[in-house]
Amino acid sequence: APPAPWLVKTHRELIALRRRHPWLVNAFPEKVELANERIVYRVTGGDDWLELELDITDGYRATISGVDGEVFSFEGV
Repeated sequence: APPAPWLVKTHRELIALRRRHPWLVNAFPEKVELANERIVYRVTGGDDWLELELDITDGYRATISGVDGEVFSFEGV
């Protein structure tokens, strides 16, 4: 069976995000916050950075933010 449309869309959005931020190849991850149902980490490369939040407290949510604000968001139940 083909993948679900939401999965294909999310995959394409993440590929586009990676292409817009080529510095991610050499970026360094750093844990910002770690809890039982939540993790926040930041990747940096030179002056550039992105922060990823994964939260499964109520449903599940992934958010990626950078200097320009939120650049990706996914939420499910």
